[in-house]
Amino acid sequence: MNIADMTIHIPQDLHPVNQERLEDELRELEGVSAAHFNYRIKNWLMVVYEPESTNPRNILNQVRQWDKNAVFF
Repeated sequence: MNIADMTIHIPQDLHPVNQERLEDELRELEGVSAAHFNYRIKNWLMVVYEPESTNPRNILNQVRQWDKNAVFF
């Protein structure tokens, strides 16, 4: 199994409850094994995924449902 990770910057300050909801939503995506906000730098979201099952664009599109200005970091 091959794994990769990516960091996404979310400019909007999401409420902690919404951060948890987004993390849960991402973990439900096929191929995503982990999604966690960096609580020291609250606008950074780290996602671990399997490149054979999904790709960064799919993950970013899901994050943009919460903040359309999210970008790869």
